[in-house]
Amino acid sequence: MKKRCTIAAFALLAVLCMLSLSSCGILRNLALGERYSGQYRYTVEDGGVTIKGYHGHDEHLTIPASIKGMPVTSIATNAFNSCTDIRTVTIPDSVTQISFFSFSECENLEKVTLGRGIQSIDDSAFRSCPKLRYNEYEGGHYLGNADNPHFVMMAFPEDGDRLALHPDTVLIADGALDYCDSLKSIEVGAGNAHFKVVDNVLFSLDGTRLYKYPCASEATAYSVPEGTLTIMPAAFAGADSLTSLTIPNGVVTIDYNAFLGAENLTEITIPDSVTSIGHWAFSHCESLERLTLGSGLKTIGGQAFGFCSSLTEITIPDSVTDISYSAFSYCTALESVVIGKEVTDMGQDVFLGCTALREVVFSNPTGWKVCGKLGSGMRDIDTSDPAQNAANLTGEDGGLFWYR
Repeated sequence: MKKRCTIAAFALLAVLCMLSLSSCGILRNLALGERYSGQYRYTVEDGGVTIKGYHGHDEHLTIPASIKGMPVTSIATNAFNSCTDIRTVTIPDSVTQISFFSFSECENLEKVTLGRGIQSIDDSAFRSCPKLRYNEYEGGHYLGNADNPHFVMMAFPEDGDRLALHPDTVLIADGALDYCDSLKSIEVGAGNAHFKVVDNVLFSLDGTRLYKYPCASEATAYSVPEGTLTIMPAAFAGADSLTSLTIPNGVVTIDYNAFLGAENLTEITIPDSVTSIGHWAFSHCESLERLTLGSGLKTIGGQAFGFCSSLTEITIPDSVTDISYSAFSYCTALESVVIGKEVTDMGQDVFLGCTALREVVFSNPTGWKVCGKLGSGMRDIDTSDPAQNAANLTGEDGGLFWYR
């Protein structure tokens, strides 16, 4: 189980690493709309600045609260990646988001001071920073500031069996609670104004976000409570004992890795309220035999149902417009697929490794094209024959982008 989760995690890291180049040093190419100010490369959107890159050599870096009179609100993927000169960094109160790998591979980074305005920190934002000192509490690792050293929970040990969230914690970074295979009990410090525990499951205080189910629980069934809007990243990852799960109408988002490696789930019904299923959300749910997708679903993320090797048939509802790369890859028992009439985009390798696939019905077979990266080799493709569709989607054409 842990091995499979680790493989999927590294796949995520590999994909995200391709989103942008390392930013230290003078960058060769500037994308449209990007600007320079001193040692920063940035973009502007809705009046706020996103820092995209840095080519300075400061050891003690204070990121500016504004550039050219506009507030700095976001730090983009890889913005400070591999900036090995940096030893300390202070992030201003104006910043609300720190993205994937923003400070990864900063090998000499020792101290981070977070501003009070942080609302989200993406997975692996400080990955491979071996000298970074965290504030510890009950086994958890935290970052913060002088007023609140435990502002954000950044990590929890994979072999920890008891999670005790600090009373002052405001935010949990994405990825902080991934792959906690030994987790049996969850507590929140008295007086915490942002989180609560209901039936040993961690939620936001208002109950709209489900953060973590204790993966080592021996319970075989769980019902997500009414009022939940988002099932957060890796919330049920590795919950091997679960065989039955109920998701109520009202849930809108199932985030990435949400049920990754929940090996014994046999049936999932996605309610009509769900609009998006994230990358790897149900990947490696190897016992999943029956899947019902709701009529409100719009997007299916990359490898969302990859390696679900017991699925035999799938109907993608008409509401879906986008099926991302490898969404159903290596579903080796999959025989029959119906693709809804509103689907306009399918990524590469959606059905890679689906060796039993014999028919794919396109509800709207007109106007489909395939192409390689950057539109190379674009051509029309006939999708009227279900058997030929299956052959195409599991063959060489399956490695192309499909769209209409």
